[in-house]
Amino acid sequence: MSDFIFLVVTGIAAVSALIFGMKSCSEWAEQRPSAIAHRQQIEDDKKPRKVNEANGCEVWAFKPGEGARWMYFTRCGAKTETTNAWDECRSVQSGKTTRTVCTPHSTVITQEPK
Repeated sequence: MSDFIFLVVTGIAAVSALIFGMKSCSEWAEQRPSAIAHRQQIEDDKKPRKVNEANGCEVWAFKPGEGARWMYFTRCGAKTETTNAWDECRSVQSGKTTRTVCTPHSTVITQEPK
């Protein structure tokens, strides 16, 4: 009888160790290479990078966080200017046809001397 109790207790201990030792699905998902690459891309997008240069001016871009819009700033001569750009879109219906019309907008956020 004591061997049976020993086997039951050992089985319960093994199952408990297995259940509590396993990672949750979300922990496993966070360790996937694609998830790690996605988090790394978000961090890289937060760092300003030069996207264009013309006529002595440099255009830099960064994305402050996931889901945020790209922010741009320019460096021309003695000043730096940060601009937020976006498109405002609306649907226009003409008879049975619907088309999307977008209007570009931008706002200067800061102007700072170099």
